[in-house]
Amino acid sequence: MALLAALPSLFLCACASLEVPTPPPDQVRATIVEYGIYTNLVVAGRSEGPAGEWRLAGQEHVRTTTQIPFAEGTAFGFRFRLEGEPDPDAIDFVVGLPPEDGRHMPQGLHFRRTAAETRANPVIGYLLEPGEPMLYGTYSMVIIHDGIALCAKQFEVLPPGTEPPPEPTP
Repeated sequence: MALLAALPSLFLCACASLEVPTPPPDQVRATIVEYGIYTNLVVAGRSEGPAGEWRLAGQEHVRTTTQIPFAEGTAFGFRFRLEGEPDPDAIDFVVGLPPEDGRHMPQGLHFRRTAAETRANPVIGYLLEPGEPMLYGTYSMVIIHDGIALCAKQFEVLPPGTEPPPEPTP
């Protein structure tokens, strides 16, 4: 419960810099393997409230980008690799949403996974769900273990009608 009370300040600190320091060799680590847009992202077992359980499954990486088109059904996030021996019940995921109209503070979603769930499905993401308010702006995703940010990534959901910039050619 103390973690939930400290979550807003932790979230704001993580989003302010998004620079995750290199942990000591014996510490739990998470490395981003791929990021961008995904298809077949299914959110299952979602419950109401700021600490609701979100389970993501069936995702396929489609495009590497941090510029996300504003469209219902678009899923984005990152896949990561977890190293070390984390506390089985101490892996937290925080997704920061842009502020809604008229608000100045971003919103945060918090959910927790066990180490086994995290290793089985190493992805954090967000789905612009049909029928729910869709916000454009900066979305931040952070993975935390025992209060320490392991990795983070920001995505920019573009305003409606804006096309993402072309991808660089290899």
